[in-house]
Amino acid sequence: MTRSSCVFASLLLAAACGAAFAQGPDWDALGKQWWSHVQFLADDALEGRDTGSRGFEKAADYMAEQFRAGGLQPAGVNGYRQPMDFDVVRIDESRSSLELPRDGKVEAVKLGDDAILGVNSHAAENVEAAAVFVGYGLTVPELHYDDLAGLDVKGKIAVFVTGGPADMSGPIKAHYQSGEERRRALVKAGVIGVIAIPNPKSAEVPWSRIAASRFQPRMELRDPGQDVPPPLQVSILFNTDRAEMLFAGSGHAFQDVLAAINADKPLPHFPLAVKIRSRVGMTRSEVKSENVVGLLPGSDPQLKNEYVVVSAHLDHLGIGEPVNGDRIYNGAMDDASGDASLIEIARALKNSAARPKRSIIFLSVTGEEKGELGSTYFAAHPTVTGRHHRGH
Repeated sequence: MTRSSCVFASLLLAAACGAAFAQGPDWDALGKQWWSHVQFLADDALEGRDTGSRGFEKAADYMAEQFRAGGLQPAGVNGYRQPMDFDVVRIDESRSSLELPRDGKVEAVKLGDDAILGVNSHAAENVEAAAVFVGYGLTVPELHYDDLAGLDVKGKIAVFVTGGPADMSGPIKAHYQSGEERRRALVKAGVIGVIAIPNPKSAEVPWSRIAASRFQPRMELRDPGQDVPPPLQVSILFNTDRAEMLFAGSGHAFQDVLAAINADKPLPHFPLAVKIRSRVGMTRSEVKSENVVGLLPGSDPQLKNEYVVVSAHLDHLGIGEPVNGDRIYNGAMDDASGDASLIEIARALKNSAARPKRSIIFLSVTGEEKGELGSTYFAAHPTVTGRHHRGH
């Protein structure tokens, strides 16, 4: 959960508990009860709750039972469950490569150190295409801002730095940097692939950690809903410290781009001299998982068909590269703590005299660590009809 999400859940929990215990709540007992859910969901026995894993299924069983015990009505397609299907792809680097041809010479890009090849179910096995640097690569119609305007990018690969102009608001940048919105604009312009360069001004995760995660499987919803733009043929993440090789021969230096970013100046746009040649090997599989959905009906006949959605994600990273010898990523705070809050908010409301006018959906989603897929699926295929007000 984000900080604002935690505040929202905490306020709702406090309000529910206050109503449930007019004589004064036993906060110590409530804290221990909340912590017991975290302990169960983050236990090694659940193996990190990877999407679709046995550990995740145990967690989903637990959440469904706790929703039932908390007085929530089932609101899924199958009881408390909302099942969905995923296509899963994983890179096979033994069959993959990335090169930069220029002036009859070819510079090899070392996967992991220099760049990471992204994979998706629509990725092309072999691509060679010209590349264009497009600044931040954003298209924001309401601000009349378009990094792609006037550029010949059809059939080419767009290279951009993550982030956006300093004078553009954070929420606007976040929205148009989202995968779906960015792809929508790029596909419309005819772009076939992207190379993203992390902005060092906003970097939160070191490259070594990013590189270590490149062998994690990528999951995609088999039914993402209507009007969702398709994945691009090529998706590459380039190490900021090695990005200069992309700009060789272009008449521009990446250090100049960084200087413009640091000075809050507009970024240039120009064709690159190198081409991008990629070969992608993948393995494919399928996975099933589900959201867990409970409903507290509203008390007002005029408003009960409006829904406030309170959510947390049930999945975590599963089993991966060892950290201090431990390969299980338990996910206690991310986000067993949020799921524990969902359970206790429902329980407190059940024990209180509070009767919210609008209906409340308690939604524990799958696939968040894979790109907020469970949330995406619920938004495209809500299990109730009416108006929704979303909170985490």
